[in-house]
Amino acid sequence: MIKIFKYYIKQWKKIQRFKYWSLSEKAIFIGISNLLYFCVVCLFPTNEIIYFSFLLFFLYSVIYLAFLVIKIILNIYKNLFYNSNQLNALIEDIDSMSGIQFETVLSHLFRSEGYDVKPTPKSGDYGADLVLRKGSDVIVVQAKRYSDYIGISAVNEIIGASGYYKANKKWVITNQFYTNAAIIQAHKNKVKLLDRDDLILMLRHYNKNSGKRKPILKDISK
Repeated sequence: MIKIFKYYIKQWKKIQRFKYWSLSEKAIFIGISNLLYFCVVCLFPTNEIIYFSFLLFFLYSVIYLAFLVIKIILNIYKNLFYNSNQLNALIEDIDSMSGIQFETVLSHLFRSEGYDVKPTPKSGDYGADLVLRKGSDVIVVQAKRYSDYIGISAVNEIIGASGYYKANKKWVITNQFYTNAAIIQAHKNKVKLLDRDDLILMLRHYNKNSGKRKPILKDISK
């Protein structure tokens, strides 16, 4: 029981990265949470508030785990009708790109989603690489093509850029993932973090609509 509790505390300290956990990690964490909650119910068997809150939490846990399983099944189903080798090839291409090439790819992706895209100057960009506009939204984007986790500095840069470009939304997008410090800082300052998984979804949507990925690679090779 002590080992389980220590594991739970260890995972709780990493709760900010919950979305990056594997399905098994999420299932174990939720299972232990229910077990601990049940222990509390046993300690206070006559407390109706604790009892009904446990039932609600348990129901939510079951629904959430069912959602994860359905999501996995849908992804498998989609892959049956999608050339995953092509997608992996493009991700590998992005991993070996320069920062400027990565920004060009992102410009294509955002334009395909209806955004007006304006690259910032190569020097003196005040922390933003792209400025997007759609409707009343002005979005500053920091693009990070890295080979390691993205730290807090990228979040701080885009926070500063939002004031200069008078943006009402702040995004950071990368081909990798983010450190805990970056996630916490982004949450505090309402910065949207788009990681490798989000980038793959954008590429999938682009390829599905265009039918091929040549337009992106053709333009960045100029």
